[in-house]
Amino acid sequence: MVNKQYKIKKRRDPEYSVRDFFTALGVCHNVTPAYNNLGELEYQASSPDEVALVKFVDSMGLELTERDEESITLKNPSGEIEKYTVLANFPFSSETKRMGIIVRHESSGKYIFYMKGAEVVVEEKVQAFQRTVVKEH
Repeated sequence: MVNKQYKIKKRRDPEYSVRDFFTALGVCHNVTPAYNNLGELEYQASSPDEVALVKFVDSMGLELTERDEESITLKNPSGEIEKYTVLANFPFSSETKRMGIIVRHESSGKYIFYMKGAEVVVEEKVQAFQRTVVKEH
C-alpha cells in the first residue's frame, strides 16, 4: 500500500484576493513615476491604458512612488513603503495578449508572479480553485 500525501487546495479569502488584485495592477506594468517642475507626480508609459490602471490603483490608496528595471516601490494606504525587486519581466505582446512580472517582496521575501492580459488568455492559465467566486444574492 502506497501512502500518498495530497495537498488540499482551497480558495483564497476574498479580502486577500482584492489586495492581490490591486497589488498586481500596481506592480505588473511598465509605468514610470516622474515629478514635474512643480513637484507633482506624473506617470509615464507608452500605453495610456497602463497609466490609467496605475492611476486607478493610486486612487485606491496604493501609490507607485518609484520604478526602474530592477525595483518597484509602492506606498500602501497605511503609508507603509512596499519594495519589490524585479526578477523577470515578460512584456506585453499582441501575440500572447498578456504580460507578466516575477518579483520578490522585500519585507516578506516571497517570490510572486503577476500576470495580466486578455480575459480568454488569463482564464486558461488560472486553475479553477484559484478563482474568486462571486456569490449571487
